[in-house]
Amino acid sequence: MSVLLSSLGWTPAVVTEIIDLLEGKGIKIDEVVVFPTKDIIASYYALVIDFKYGPYQEKKKIEKYDLPFHDIENEQDCEKFREIIENVINEKEKEGRNVIISVAGGRKTMPLDLMLVASRKNIKVVYHVIAKEKKGISNEFASIQKIFNFKALVERNKAIPKEILNFIVDMCHPKDLTLKLIQIPTK
Repeated sequence: MSVLLSSLGWTPAVVTEIIDLLEGKGIKIDEVVVFPTKDIIASYYALVIDFKYGPYQEKKKIEKYDLPFHDIENEQDCEKFREIIENVINEKEKEGRNVIISVAGGRKTMPLDLMLVASRKNIKVVYHVIAKEKKGISNEFASIQKIFNFKALVERNKAIPKEILNFIVDMCHPKDLTLKLIQIPTK
């Protein structure tokens, strides 16, 4: 089984879209590690809700790696991010896991840093996803994350209100988009 490592920004759907597209090609993902900055932690909690109550029904493990900064603001943050990614890759490879990298989410520097580490670690499976109909941050998610505290919804361990759950699942598994999975060569 494979583990997907993904930077994460304001569009949590890039994670689930890549999983769904990979699995459509027969590549099973059973674990996901995301790297959100502190400023966009709501995206992680939206994914936790989706992984628990959406189509995956807790069959996939999702975890986040807490980054030591609110946002990537300088060269030191980039270097620290690359160090963190390399450490996680080393840990997952020691566990015998097949590491797949997604460069679809996060700050613009994050995919570049992921590519640098993938190339250095000789990881050949790097993907990006493009939705032809929508580009950039989901305005709906930007609005709703200001109203609802997704972390509190996850941590309270009660049923998620149906309208919030439906919104998250529909956002993370869009049916009205033409998605294209792009494998990026690292060598």
